[in-house]
Amino acid sequence: MVKQGEEFSWLELKPQQKFKDDEENNMLKIIQHASEFAFFVFRNKAEMKMIVRTAKNDQNLFKTITGVTAEPVEKPHFEKMVSKYLTLKNKYSMIPLVDLKNITKSNLYSKLWAEEQCCIMACFVCDQTKKISSKIDRRINTLERRASTKGVTLSGKDKVELAAAKQKREGHSYYNCTVLFGVQTGTLELSEIQAEKQRKVLILDRIISNVLLNSFEHRTATHRVRFSFGKKSFRQRLAEMFGVYTIDPHTFVPKKSYSKSMVLTEVELAFFISLPQEHDIQTINFDIGPTPTFVHGITEEMDNTDLTTDF
Repeated sequence: MVKQGEEFSWLELKPQQKFKDDEENNMLKIIQHASEFAFFVFRNKAEMKMIVRTAKNDQNLFKTITGVTAEPVEKPHFEKMVSKYLTLKNKYSMIPLVDLKNITKSNLYSKLWAEEQCCIMACFVCDQTKKISSKIDRRINTLERRASTKGVTLSGKDKVELAAAKQKREGHSYYNCTVLFGVQTGTLELSEIQAEKQRKVLILDRIISNVLLNSFEHRTATHRVRFSFGKKSFRQRLAEMFGVYTIDPHTFVPKKSYSKSMVLTEVELAFFISLPQEHDIQTINFDIGPTPTFVHGITEEMDNTDLTTDF
């Protein structure tokens, strides 16, 4: 894990012209080897960008994705935004948000692109497999002991929780995640600020609802969050005591397990951080990475490939 004061690396992921990830989720392979990172999708007025903030010793993982160019970039500038993060409604992190076998890729890119205004999705991730799996095991053991006690019958709710916890325990990695969405606000006259903020909140709620596609909506809620940069002031820390939550997107890592973090399996997490599909690449203005100068397939004869020395 990144130690306090240690810098992250920032990479922009640029799909190449022939990039295709429709049938498999390349990010699902990557995240199972990364200890902590943040994944940002920025939509501005002209184009869309994918940026990863990662520990320096993990940055090469993101450079291994076939058909994607990973280029070092400066840390992004975050505009003033109205933003919300997702949290669980019932706070039972051991229960899957949806059926783990039937999670499809998010339509995040097309939904953000359709907004035609500056907005983001940010997903902050910290691998906590050992800690979280122990918590799930303790809950399962508690319910199983209760079920085996003479004269005790589990309620229907407890039976559902036990079955779901067993499903989530099976062969998964676990991550503390903070998933947030934001919409940029403009510079306005004082009299216009409140009306503009309310309008942006409505837009933001629509974006979140559209992205979740009811796959996660039934078990998630949203809460307001503010961006702050650098060391928090006494006033900000005091405000957090009353539920006004702030994070620094350049340094924030969701290491603590509490209601502000969702506990996700690698499959649930991959819903939010899937790479764009072929249709998205064709219709959305990404900053495209360089196409390889040659791509050769399976061939029997060397002189039929592009590696010949006949210039």
